[in-house]
Amino acid sequence: NEVDLSFPIVDEPITLKYFINMNGAMSATMPTYADVEAFKEIERLTNIKIEWIHPTGGNEQFALMVSSKDLPDMINWPFGNAKGGAQALLRDNVLIPLSEEDLYAYAPNYMRIMDKNPEEKRNTILDDGTMFQFVNFNFDPATDEIVSFNIKGPYIRMDWVEKVGMEAPETIDGLYNVLKAFKEQNVNDKGNVIPFIVDKNLEAIKAIAGSFGTRWSMLTKDGKIVYGPITSEFKKYVETMHKWYSEGLINSDFPVLENAGARILSSEAGFTIGSMGSGLTMQREALLESDPNSNLDSLPYLLGPDGHQALVDDKGANPRATAITSANKYPMETLRWIDYAYSPEGSLLTTFGIEGESYEMMDGYPTLTDKVMNPANGYNQEEAIARYALGPINYPNARDIRFYEQVNLNTPQKKRIQENWSTGTDEILIPPISLTTEESIEYGNIMSSINTYVSEMALNFIIGKEPLDKFEEFTTNIKKMGIEDALAIYEEALKRFHAR
Repeated sequence: NEVDLSFPIVDEPITLKYFINMNGAMSATMPTYADVEAFKEIERLTNIKIEWIHPTGGNEQFALMVSSKDLPDMINWPFGNAKGGAQALLRDNVLIPLSEEDLYAYAPNYMRIMDKNPEEKRNTILDDGTMFQFVNFNFDPATDEIVSFNIKGPYIRMDWVEKVGMEAPETIDGLYNVLKAFKEQNVNDKGNVIPFIVDKNLEAIKAIAGSFGTRWSMLTKDGKIVYGPITSEFKKYVETMHKWYSEGLINSDFPVLENAGARILSSEAGFTIGSMGSGLTMQREALLESDPNSNLDSLPYLLGPDGHQALVDDKGANPRATAITSANKYPMETLRWIDYAYSPEGSLLTTFGIEGESYEMMDGYPTLTDKVMNPANGYNQEEAIARYALGPINYPNARDIRFYEQVNLNTPQKKRIQENWSTGTDEILIPPISLTTEESIEYGNIMSSINTYVSEMALNFIIGKEPLDKFEEFTTNIKKMGIEDALAIYEEALKRFHAR
C-alpha cells in the first residue's frame, strides 16, 4: 500500500519535543530555533509544531536525560560520545532502530541520497546494518552527490613572510626557518612576536604531528591499528616541538591560553593551524580592518621529514545526528518531518531560507540577498543568514553546495583555502568504526588512564619538564597500562567495519 506523502503531514496539529544544541550564530540573536524563518515555514507546511529544548549543561544534561528516561521525541547529539555509544542507547531503548522498509516509505529523500553515496551510508550505520540516525552533509543537488570541504588547516601572516624576505613554507623545516626569522627579525616591530600560537585545546600543535605521520591517539598504518604516542614517529615529533618551544617559537603559556585568536588579532602571532570560518576567515577580515597591509593566508599542509602530510582528525567519526526516541508517539510522522530537510524543496528552504527575503532565484541559482550578505542591523553575515536558514550551521539536512560557493568560495583567497587544505592526506585516519557496548566500556576503562598519562607526558616532553631520554620508559609504561588490549578492541571493530 502506497504511503501518502502529501502535505500537511498531519491534519490535526501535533507537537514534538526536539533536544538539540543551539548554534552560536543563532543564540546570538534569538532564544530558540522556533524564531528561524525556515522552521516557521516547515511548521506551516507540515502542521507539526516543535517544542525546542536547547541544552545548556552539555554532556551532564544529556546523561541525566538518558538516565531519567524523561525523553523528548527527537535527540540531536554525537551519539558515539554517550556512555556505551549508540549501541547502548538502542539496547536501553532510549533511541529506536529504523527499519529499511519504514525509511524507504517515510524518508525516501534521505534514502535516495544514502543509496547514491554508499560510503556515507556505511559510515552512519552500525556493524549489523542498523540505521537510526540522520546526519548533516554538503550536497550537490545536480548530481545527488555528497561533497566534502576542508575546514581546518595551517595559516600564516604572508606579509610577515615577505617582510623577512622568504617564501611561503612548504615543509616542516621550511616552517621552522620562517618562524625563526619572525622572532629574530622582530617582524612586528614590537619585540613580542609569538611565531607559532597554540592554545589549551592543543589543536594546532596536535595537527603538526600529522606531518610526522603520527598523532596523539589510535591511527592506521599499513592496514593495522597502531597507538601513535608509542611510535618512533611520535618521538621525532615531540623532539621537534621541544626544540621549537625551547627556542621561543611557541608561546610558553599554551597549556593554559584560552584563545589563540586574540594574539593573532593583536599582531603578536604569525602562524597557527585552526578552523576556516571562526579562525582564518574571521581573523583575516578583522586584521585587514586594523591593518590594511596585513595578509593572513592559508598554507598547504606541511610536508614532514619523511614525506608525510597527514590529517589527524577522523572524518565523520562521530557526527552530530538526529535520532528518534522510544518516547515518540508519532515515529512515522517524525520520519517524514526529518526527511523534508533532505528533499529538493526542503534542502532549498533549510539552506537558503525564504525566497524574496534571504535569497532570490537568479537563472535557476539560489542567490543570497544583500540583506543577509551585507546586513545593516549590527548582525554579522552568519547571524543574519541564521535568522532565515540553516546554511551556516551543522543541522541534519542536505546542505546545498551553492550556499558554500557564495559564502566560502566567493573570493580567490577562500578558493585557495580549499586548494591548500586539500593537500592533507587520509593515510593515518581510522574510519568510523563502532564498538559494542562491552568493548566501549572496556576500552574506556583502559584508555582513560592512558590518555591522562599521555597528555601530561607529551606536554612535559615538549616544554622540557621531562627529558626525552625518558621516552623508552614512557612507551613501556603505556604498554604496562594495557594498550595492547585497547588495540585489539579497535582491530576487531575495524574488521567489522570493513565487513559492513
